[in-house]
Amino acid sequence: MSVVVKVAYHGTLSTLTGKSWERMELNQKNPTLKDLLETLASKYGKALEKIVETNNYNISPFTIILHNKECIIFKDGLNTRLREGDEIEFLLAVGGG
Repeated sequence: MSVVVKVAYHGTLSTLTGKSWERMELNQKNPTLKDLLETLASKYGKALEKIVETNNYNISPFTIILHNKECIIFKDGLNTRLREGDEIEFLLAVGGG
């Protein structure tokens, strides 16, 4: 059974992916955020490296990932389970003075 989630890209990430959001179908049993990143890595390749180091799945310190509007650091990180209809948002933190 597959799970379909909505993935939103903000700022530079929407430019890198060429879209502001998309629906992604995950075919794993009990998919997690790591499964989603693997699916995105196969689709976007180098562009994904702005979000995460794809070889070891370390999230960039400049990337914020929200799962249903809540930061994943307050959940189970990349092991957070995904369910039908969940919303995932990728944001790049910016700063300045």
